[in-house]
Amino acid sequence: MFDKTRYNSPWLHLLRLQVRRLTMQDYRDMDALSRNSNGLLAPPNGSIIRLVRNIVARFLTGGLDMLKVALPMSIFFYKFLEWWYRSDFHKSSQKQPIPPPPNPIKPHPDGVGLPDSPSICPLCKKERTNPAMASTGYVFCYPCIHRWVEEEGCCPVTRVKIVTDDIRKLYTMNA
Repeated sequence: MFDKTRYNSPWLHLLRLQVRRLTMQDYRDMDALSRNSNGLLAPPNGSIIRLVRNIVARFLTGGLDMLKVALPMSIFFYKFLEWWYRSDFHKSSQKQPIPPPPNPIKPHPDGVGLPDSPSICPLCKKERTNPAMASTGYVFCYPCIHRWVEEEGCCPVTRVKIVTDDIRKLYTMNA
């Protein structure tokens, strides 16, 4: 504290306790305390008030140091409980079943016919490269379906209206 005060913290100031280096007299006093006949650490000259003040100071400084850890932990625990009971994780017994997938959309009679092999693109009739799926569930080559949707504005198989944002790229694992 740049020698502006004799106390290291406000709590020590309230208790009028100073933190300083031990002198030879302090060492002698501690030695006298350890030689006390009844085994209690009573200060010399019968100063019980000083002993109580030291105990309270240790309790306050230790308790306040513990608050540095306990307060953030209690806030974290409170927020965790708040999240837990607000979310659905604690309601594990009341889980809803997964709904079945919708029925597939049937091909339209005026639409492009489906090839016999599922690896063939219905538009270019070649082996499918860079596969992409329309929102109707049918898979094409990406360049083919993108060009078709830009020109026609519908799925080539089902004739359902779609836009280019409805096209999804499919990623496959080649072994």
